[in-house]
Amino acid sequence: MGLSYGNYKDIFNQMNPQNQEEVYAFYQHPIIQKDLYESIKNAQYPLTKEACEKAHQHYPLLLNIAKEMASGSRVLDWGCGAGEFAVMFSMYGHHVTFADISGPAFDLLQKKLESLLHNVSFIRVDKDDLPSAEHYDAILCQEVLEHVWEPEDHLKIFYNVLKPGGLLMMGTFFNCIDGADPSHLHHNCERYQDPPTWFAVVEKHGFELYKKDQNGVEKVWRKS
Repeated sequence: MGLSYGNYKDIFNQMNPQNQEEVYAFYQHPIIQKDLYESIKNAQYPLTKEACEKAHQHYPLLLNIAKEMASGSRVLDWGCGAGEFAVMFSMYGHHVTFADISGPAFDLLQKKLESLLHNVSFIRVDKDDLPSAEHYDAILCQEVLEHVWEPEDHLKIFYNVLKPGGLLMMGTFFNCIDGADPSHLHHNCERYQDPPTWFAVVEKHGFELYKKDQNGVEKVWRKS
């Protein structure tokens, strides 16, 4: 999202979050919100299928899922940031719910996307309730769980809100033990940095591997 890691690291170390609410507070810090706001303000979204194919050509797995899903499927983008991938799903006729923490950045995202798209809704994860169980056909969660206090709590949420057979499109990299990105929480990196260990955790929470890209980086899981 274009954040400055120098300031980012200082703020994180000063706040030293110890639970999920304090992690939310870190991302709501005025300096962090300002950087996120500018990133969303400057984001350019592909607003045709052809533009999506060009913009996301290096993510063929997600692009193909967007094409293959039944039109009108419900997609939740969890920790959406600027929401680039979710906009792609909207372009292919799916209803997308953008979910992230409250703050000026998310307010701007909602205002901007409501002016561009018609099949969208918005959830502030620190304030709003999620829909009832088995609501979504698919969940996008791209480079998010490295930044939460307890990733397994989020896997439980995903399992609950997905319909049977629903897809979890998750790119997760617990690989910042060296502190290059301080918001990759160290206690999770230490637990999950070995990919097979993390994959076993995902399977424990009721998901099976459905598809992966040629490099094995991007993976799509299916609710068992």
